[in-house]
This record gives sequence, C-alpha cells and structure tokens, in this order.
Amino acid sequence: MAHINFKAPVGLLLVAILCSAYSVHARKTLGAYDHQSDGTADNSVRFFTNSKYTGSVWPFYVGWSQSQLKKLNLRGETVSKNDMYSSAKVGADAYATIYEHDDYKGDHTDIILDIFESTWFPLNDRTSSLKVKERPANAIAAFDKETGDGILQNGRAAYMSGRYPSSSSMSSRHRLGNDRLSEVHVPSGIVAVLYEHSSYTGDKAVIVGPSMVKLKDIGMDNRVSSLIVDSIVNEYSVAGYWSLAALEEQTWTWQEQLTIRNSQVYGSTLTQALSIAMTGGLEVWGVGVETEVKYEVSSSMSQQFASSLTSETTTTCTRTCPEGQSLYQWVLQASGPGGYFANSETCIAVCIAQGLEPQCPPNYATDDDYQTCQGSGV
Repeated sequence: MAHINFKAPVGLLLVAILCSAYSVHARKTLGAYDHQSDGTADNSVRFFTNSKYTGSVWPFYVGWSQSQLKKLNLRGETVSKNDMYSSAKVGADAYATIYEHDDYKGDHTDIILDIFESTWFPLNDRTSSLKVKERPANAIAAFDKETGDGILQNGRAAYMSGRYPSSSSMSSRHRLGNDRLSEVHVPSGIVAVLYEHSSYTGDKAVIVGPSMVKLKDIGMDNRVSSLIVDSIVNEYSVAGYWSLAALEEQTWTWQEQLTIRNSQVYGSTLTQALSIAMTGGLEVWGVGVETEVKYEVSSSMSQQFASSLTSETTTTCTRTCPEGQSLYQWVLQASGPGGYFANSETCIAVCIAQGLEPQCPPNYATDDDYQTCQGSGV
C-alpha cells in the first residue's frame, strides 16, 4: 500500500483522504470483463469435443470440479470425456482451469475467453480434470499471446492478483512466466504495475482499469518479470492540509502550482484513479481534534481534488482578507505506484480570525472561521 507520512507543523490542519474497499463486479466493460458467449449460461463453461464449437458438448457450472473426466456421470451412467476437448465457450461470470492429468495435476491453464479452433486450445485432446470458478473481480486477465474479437487465439491465459516479485512466482501462474506477457485486461477499480526485471525494478508501466492493453503498444511486450495487481484504493494515497499563507497582508496573490513526477499511466486516466481513491471518505486531524472523523467525499469534490493533482495549468489567484484575519491555503499531495508523487498548491483559500486555525476541509465548515464541521460520520 502506498502512503504519504505527513507531520503537520503548528498552524497546519492535516487532512488525509483514506480509502475503503472498492467493490468491483465481475462483469466489466472490456475484454475478459464484458465477455458474452452465445448459448452459454453466465455461470458455466461449455466444452466441445471438436474444433469450432462442434461435436458433443458438456457444460460445467461454477463450483463444479471434476477430478477425472474419464468418470463423468451422465444421467446415471459413467462416461469418459478424457482427452477429448478441443474448443470452449465461456459464460460471463465463469472461467475454468483445465489440467493435463487426473486429480488436477500436470500442465494447466485458465480458460477465460472462448476458444474457437482446436489449434488454439492449450490442452487440445489432453484435458483430464478441470475446475470451474466464479470470475474474480480483483484480478487482471493476463495473456501470453494477443487476443482478438473476444477470443483466445492461441497461447496461455490466467487471472492474476496480488504480488509477483520474481519470474519464478509469475511462472507459477500457468507458465505465464518471465518475459511472456503480451496483453492484459484490467477491470475498473484495479491497477496493475508491470516491471521489466524481478524485485519490481527496471522499466515499468502503470495500467489503470478499466483498460485492455496490448503490451507492444507500451514497449513492454515479452518484457515483464515482476508484477503488482491491487485495488486503486490500496495503491493510491491522497492527503491535504491547510497552510498559513498570509498573517497580516490584506491582499495576497499567488499561483496555483503542481509538482509531479512519474505520473504516466495507461488505460484509464490518473484523474479517474485518484477520484476512485477518494471514494472511501475524508479523515481529518487538526489542532483541537482528538479523534479521527470521517467525512463523505462527494463526486464533485473528489473530481476537483483529483484535477488539482493532475492538471499542470498554472492559474493566478488573488484573495483579500478583512483586517484582523489570516489567510490559509489548501495544499494537496498524492502518491501511488511506480513512484508517482504530486503536490498541488491550490487556489482554494479561506480567511479566518487571527489566532484560529481551520478545523475542517474545504466545504465542510458551518461557520466562517472553519471551527465547526459538518458531514462527518461515514
């Protein structure tokens, strides 16, 4: 999890935007995550004994496991479908793991898209056991060959989630090992960080979902040796605080400035990722605040803050405070995968009575001096 550790100096109010779990439904808006298959129930995978969805067909449903295909029970009669499958259709909410030998042993791979030709079927006429599972929501679909038209056209596939620090750990996922990835499908709410070398080193690419990326288009085809897959709310951290900008000046002019590094992402935008990261609520600490209070973050506020952390447009800001008031400026900071960091000195500012310090984030105060806050209790 990416974090920023802030130490609020005297006169600053620290606001950390923390993130709760972000639920992602299994069916998404691209590739493996919006896959539909004609005539196939959403919760099933159908296997055909011949190429091009011909021959006899057998449906397997989510939760079914068959340790020996040579001992299938068909209407009370034991039949064999061992080493016979050559094409498959995959339901929208299911996928299968097929194995070369009985009892889930030997060579194995995930079937996550339709496979039309027997020459594209990874274990053509070599499948002896299988499991059908629910399509995961928190994983990417990874392929060692490019897909086309929603079909796996040769090669291996796997759902991958978590951390893969080395080529050997990646190889454990159905032989999608060192320097063998060519395409990834990333669902909404998920970020994938691809690294050229083991131990998360070398060239890197950050892919924010929802997205379907052919790695040749980003210079990473067959160049991935370690990988991180996680939710956006775990990998991105956003925080903000009030900074004392002017103590006695009546009028203060400044420029909204953004300092940013390692901000390139592929797929969806960084702005969208930061907006998602802020959906978990706003936790506030400050002078006089003894307990953590969580605030609901509106969509408009999260978009505003995210834009401040990604837009490099320079804006000149001017604010005049009445006599006897001090000016506080709102500053945002963010961090994320791949070394991403941003600091935004925004045009958001408040004038409050001298000797006081703001106790609320922007738009949450019920009084002019920002001492009483609303919207807590998320």
